[in-house]
Amino acid sequence: MKKRDFKPEFKQYCCRQIDNDGKTVTQVCKEFDLDRQTLHRWLSDFRELGKNAFTDKSLVTASAQVRKLERENRRLEEEIEILKKAIAYCAQKKDG
Repeated sequence: MKKRDFKPEFKQYCCRQIDNDGKTVTQVCKEFDLDRQTLHRWLSDFRELGKNAFTDKSLVTASAQVRKLERENRRLEEEIEILKKAIAYCAQKKDG
């Protein structure tokens, strides 16, 4: 079976048919001869990323990587604050 290549606008249109127009996944699949798994993946991406869901994959991947690194940075900053408090507490106990 030949892989079909769909434009981002078409993918967004199909997703909007479900989210905005109240059509079911089954209806949209039948109307456009789409695989259910494909449409569910599009819908998941569309709901998570909005209109940016179907842009260049490298941009989406880079954006996801930035969000991941930001979360990791916040976690490490929290750990540093905890360690600072622990060191201060231990120093206070030693002196006291």
